[in-house]
Amino acid sequence: MQGWATGKADELQVPTSQDIAAGKPIRLSSDPDWLRSYARKGDHEEMTIQEFFASFNEQGIDFDHAYGFQCMDLAEEYNRDVVGAPRLWGNAIDVWTNFPASRYTRIGNTPDNFPNEGDLILWNTNVGRFGHIAVCQTADPNSLTSFDQNWPLGSVCHFQWHNYDNVLGWLRPNW
Repeated sequence: MQGWATGKADELQVPTSQDIAAGKPIRLSSDPDWLRSYARKGDHEEMTIQEFFASFNEQGIDFDHAYGFQCMDLAEEYNRDVVGAPRLWGNAIDVWTNFPASRYTRIGNTPDNFPNEGDLILWNTNVGRFGHIAVCQTADPNSLTSFDQNWPLGSVCHFQWHNYDNVLGWLRPNW
């Protein structure tokens, strides 16, 4: 992270895109947990999808250290560690309209398509008031298996079978 962090321990200055573009020194917390969760901008070696699945299967992810193990925590970890994209913001339902367009292509759910391995799948609010988000493992026109957290409620990361009921669509990483 050379060039991103300067200053004394425990100082925090959230950078703006203008600060970054201008090369302005940024002061970040020296707390390693905070630095780990800070949105990296592709300045690291991303994991493969299979490495991600192997690393987190049967583990709980609390990316933002709030609200316990949520589906968005899994999506944020995947987004950072595999895609190498900036943070996703909001609840799962918000990601459908608020995602880094330079890193993903949005694809609506229709009867004649299905997600690829590594796509972020998004469900509408009929499944819960915040929607749901998961990472596709396998899919065909009739069903899919995704890497989920908090489906069913309270569960840690695992592979879960789904049909396409209430699926809005998916975000395909622009590899």
